[in-house]
Amino acid sequence: MKIKFNTLLILFILIPLNLVYAKSEKILIINDAEINNYINYLSKPLLVSSGLSEEFVEVNIIFDDRINAFVAGGQRIFIHSGLITNSDEPEEIVGVIAHEIGHIVSGHLTRTREAISSASTAGILAALFGVISVGIYHNSIEQVEGDLTAAAIFSSANSLSLNSILKYSRTQELNADMHAINLLEENKTSGRGLLKILYKLSKKDKINANQMNYLSTHPLNSERISIAGNRIKGSKYFNQKSNIKSLENLNRIKAKINGFTKPHESLRKHNQDKSIYGRIAKATSLHKLGKNKESIEILKKLIKDEPLNPYIYETLGKTYLDNRQIDKSIDLYEKATKISENNSLILIGYSKALISKNKQETDIKAINILEIVTKKLKKNYNAWRLLEILYGRSGKYGQSFLAGAEKSLILGQRRNAFNKATEALKLLKVNTPNYYRAKDIIIITKKTNN
Repeated sequence: MKIKFNTLLILFILIPLNLVYAKSEKILIINDAEINNYINYLSKPLLVSSGLSEEFVEVNIIFDDRINAFVAGGQRIFIHSGLITNSDEPEEIVGVIAHEIGHIVSGHLTRTREAISSASTAGILAALFGVISVGIYHNSIEQVEGDLTAAAIFSSANSLSLNSILKYSRTQELNADMHAINLLEENKTSGRGLLKILYKLSKKDKINANQMNYLSTHPLNSERISIAGNRIKGSKYFNQKSNIKSLENLNRIKAKINGFTKPHESLRKHNQDKSIYGRIAKATSLHKLGKNKESIEILKKLIKDEPLNPYIYETLGKTYLDNRQIDKSIDLYEKATKISENNSLILIGYSKALISKNKQETDIKAINILEIVTKKLKKNYNAWRLLEILYGRSGKYGQSFLAGAEKSLILGQRRNAFNKATEALKLLKVNTPNYYRAKDIIIITKKTNN
């Protein structure tokens, strides 16, 4: 399969993607409270030290077994799940994130920022992986909710060849390495993890060399490893031990990811494993395979062991929901919401449980919850999708059209966003915040329709 790359600037941190590998029709973005919170926890101090705002830097995690990460479409960082599952310590992930931030602050995106500024996250991934659609993974779900179709995302931009993307990468990669090392030093963090990842990938490069017809342009070479290694080993933080709690959290999310992506293998591996990680892996694997009752029994015992862990309540709530035990699901989501102090992604799951009751009072409650979520997560596709449905169901058609416009804007479907915002404007009360937001969307998307 030949994949065309249009207006996509990808700054590969370590190895170029093996395009032969990407043949699936769908790729999943991870949108899981526990996993996302952990990656945000690792990212936040690095962003702050670099003078970047969490509000404007979007960190996405995608399901892909390969160890990689990249920056695309402005200040958007994409991390492969394979980077997480192949990391032995948090410092490896931290080193990679620091490297990606180096690409952003060094201005490596400036040359094509205008061309790709309007591309959606779904569109970028569709172009990158050659897939038909992009889905959302929520908390070990068996099915994928809300296809994010990505056709014609890049229709107005100039063509950019893969070679032109990679030809500057040697200098860019070394600059990003140096920024990462300085950033880690500033945060009193060992650069050992970044060096470990470089070593791991140097071995993978040799194994996969015959599959990569542009390996000669790739910046991962002995000189780069040597330069980075000398700097990193000279740091007084080099031998610093990993934070025990952070390492524990890493092992938890690795268990969850492996349980979802490799359920049969995970069940065999953890068959007699009574550890927290083993039981998380088994519960996730069983849920993925549709064996909800068995998953529920494991999760109930986990709650007894960790009664203040919101993510176990959330996972059990989702499993009950998939098993059509809606009242139990709502009860568990309420507890997860309270313990997590209104985590936005948990709130979205809670709203889905409420919607499943199919009653006016629970619909109203779900609307109130989702309105809170969209104030915090303005670009959450699922929240806007659910609000579009709920507003329509409750007869608030102007707000339904507006929520649909927000959803379409996130997908990069600018014509749809324009049309829905236009309809919303006809129905919304004049001079209200929603009215002005509809006008803003019309202005933002008007060029597409001229």
